[in-house]
Amino acid sequence: MRITTLSTFRDFKCKAGDCRHSCCIGWEIDIDEETYKSYMAEPSEFGDRLRSSISADPCPHFVIDENDRCPFLNSSGLCDLILNLGEDRLCDICTDHPRYRNPGEIGMGLCCEEAARLIMEEKGPISIVDSGIEDDGEYEEFFFEKERKKMFDILNSAEPLEKKAQKCLDIAGAKLEEFKRDELYGFLMGLERLDPAWESYLAGMTEPQKLTPSEEKIFSNVAFYFLHRYLTQSVDEEDLSLFTAFAFRAVRIIISVFQGTKKRSEDLLDVLRMFSSEIEYSDENIDKMIIY
Repeated sequence: MRITTLSTFRDFKCKAGDCRHSCCIGWEIDIDEETYKSYMAEPSEFGDRLRSSISADPCPHFVIDENDRCPFLNSSGLCDLILNLGEDRLCDICTDHPRYRNPGEIGMGLCCEEAARLIMEEKGPISIVDSGIEDDGEYEEFFFEKERKKMFDILNSAEPLEKKAQKCLDIAGAKLEEFKRDELYGFLMGLERLDPAWESYLAGMTEPQKLTPSEEKIFSNVAFYFLHRYLTQSVDEEDLSLFTAFAFRAVRIIISVFQGTKKRSEDLLDVLRMFSSEIEYSDENIDKMIIY
């Protein structure tokens, strides 16, 4: 069957050496079993370097250096493994990142600065389109597709985000808690944190203020992303309510953190990227955020 994606991500292309925040820095990358076996059996001279850069304890993974860099990330920001063996020899995680997968769908996580930029700069309505990827899996229909479609149509409308958010929450039978800056700040600071810069951004959190017209569009796009990424995990009405509330809670946090900065486009890019990497890529953090 054909896999769909958000129209925003249809033309996604990795920035490679031009990326300011390489996904090859700061992450310990696990290697799937099939790829691990191929690396261990690699007969070329590069195979020796490959094997010396892998640890099998407690599961196969690349050993990052003292600067938290993948051992194959070269000084130009490119991957020596790709340059020597080809892109088709990457492990599953490196091949897929920053993609997320839902049943029959694919998207790009905002921890990737290029994915975040695409969300920020999308000026038109967002739609679900053919990704060009074929998959032989068979998936059951998403039970709340009709509700999600209504939310997508609402987010593509010209209404203020606050009204759009309330309409989506009503569809899901969800409510957002009252915004209490200090309480929310304490909650976020109590979560596992990866990047010290995130603490500085959180310290500047402010009460959400009126959005400019361009910000209304950007944060509607961000809400679209969260609903696309999480609503398919809903198996009952309680889940639908939880994930919808999470989506707009996440947007509100991002707005609050961004409005505490100098409000430059690069500030917003960093806030989107760090929220995603700090929250979405920690199972513990995302679980706590969803039920907050």
